[in-house]
Amino acid sequence: MNNGGSAQSHSSTFLHTIADVAALTGMSTRTVKRWVETGKIDHIRLGDGPRPAIRISEAALQDYLRRSTKRADDNAPRRKPGRPRRDEVESSAA
Repeated sequence: MNNGGSAQSHSSTFLHTIADVAALTGMSTRTVKRWVETGKIDHIRLGDGPRPAIRISEAALQDYLRRSTKRADDNAPRRKPGRPRRDEVESSAA
């Protein structure tokens, strides 16, 4: 058994805790737990007890952020072309 090889493979796959993901995204741990429970973010359960530890890979986090950013952009309100926003008019008048 070669521990060097397995240590190398683990170092290339960083696993975040729920608290890590909450801090990185600026969300609460409760929100991140909801993402896990509803399947919005891929995760790994460590153990099979009543409360197994949950870890989220860096790749899963990046995938979730990419999908949620795209969804937010798709749902952004569209502005009529040629019509300035109120703050643009106020700043040019000052």
